[in-house]
Amino acid sequence: MLLSYIKELVHEHTGKPARRCVISVPAFFADSDRRALLSAAKISGLEVVSLVNDGLAVAIKYATDNLQLATFKGVHRVLFFDMGATATQATVVEIHGREAASPSSPPSAPSVRVLGAAWDSSLGGAAFTNRLVDLLAKACLPQADLRKDARAMARLRKEAGRAKHVLSANKETTVTAEDIMGDYDVRQHVKRAAFEEHCSDLLDRVFAPVSTALQRAGNLTLGQLDAIELVGGGWRVPSVQEALSAHIARSLPLGKTLNADEASCSGAAILALYLTRAASARKTSRAAVSPMIEDVVPHDVVVMIDSEFVAVMPAGKPLLMLGSGQASAEAWAEDEEGFTVIIPVATSKDFDAELLYSREPGAQPFAVYRVTGLEAALAAAGGKASGKGGAGGSGGGAGYDGGGGESVELHVKVSRDGIVSVCVCLCLCVYVPVCVKVSWDGTVSVYEFI
Repeated sequence: MLLSYIKELVHEHTGKPARRCVISVPAFFADSDRRALLSAAKISGLEVVSLVNDGLAVAIKYATDNLQLATFKGVHRVLFFDMGATATQATVVEIHGREAASPSSPPSAPSVRVLGAAWDSSLGGAAFTNRLVDLLAKACLPQADLRKDARAMARLRKEAGRAKHVLSANKETTVTAEDIMGDYDVRQHVKRAAFEEHCSDLLDRVFAPVSTALQRAGNLTLGQLDAIELVGGGWRVPSVQEALSAHIARSLPLGKTLNADEASCSGAAILALYLTRAASARKTSRAAVSPMIEDVVPHDVVVMIDSEFVAVMPAGKPLLMLGSGQASAEAWAEDEEGFTVIIPVATSKDFDAELLYSREPGAQPFAVYRVTGLEAALAAAGGKASGKGGAGGSGGGAGYDGGGGESVELHVKVSRDGIVSVCVCLCLCVYVPVCVKVSWDGTVSVYEFI
């Protein structure tokens, strides 16, 4: 419904139908969350060009407007602190300007690279509002227990939200609500100091995502940053800014130059322009002029075979969104659609492959792939492969014989939407592969590479 409404607004504003879009999502969104959003967009009649994490979208907006990315020179490291309604995210970004290796060579394309990201998915503006609701409800006891009445609590939460905004600029306020439960009226005087004391445990968690993001960015220190920018509405609470400033040197002030409510949306729109321009350049065989944009994989992806641990695709690996990059080390191979990791599995029996995010509470599989007909496919491939030479491996890597002359390769792919999929390839020691492709719904098809 929301996407359909947005689509109508775009049509009313521009006079043109909206067909394609880039959607920004929190970095902590799991695979199931991303797929649900893509399904909702499809139902709304929108083609999603890409999903982009909020932190990267904000960085693109900052680099374009604040640094004038097209002409910027040098290196600029920025930490973006984004406290929204329900979650807090911290993203460390490195921005490289256009530089030439020598006076005679043309300048290189600029780049926006995410170095590290972290979050607290339960710390946001709503958490502070709920604490104010709790403070007000307790103040009404024993005259009235508002927590027993859902309608009364809904009204109290609405008034608490207003009071929180007032306390952001004033040291005290009065909350009033007439006939909130029967004939009972609420009239409570609230001081900012009492509110902050009631939220002390939340304030202790404010800097944790920043510290973790710096650690994931290669153990950077605050002194190695050039700027810290605040995004989202939650940072407007004065005590949140104080909690950040307590850990940050005075020489690095908290930046408030971005539109806190629109930065992510604007960055996604700029990325949409870059992606469209790059696609047009590929069709016309012209060089794309877009910058290189690179994110990181936010989650560890655990691969299980028949409920036994096989491998971990670690978080923090580069995920290319746009541009051309060098191949990553070892088994990682980048392209404009993301990256692929190859996991050799020495087995000749049917199996279930499970994928799950290790950082999710409960760590339940978000995908289960069932591979059947494996022995028959190996037998057929073995009969046809006799006397053949060493052909190339499939799907981004050479075959692995598993020490027994036959093996299975899991080609686990992460797209720039952050969505994980898998292709299962069967290989003989002479590297003549047969591919077993497993779709999301579990359908299996076996075919021989020609």
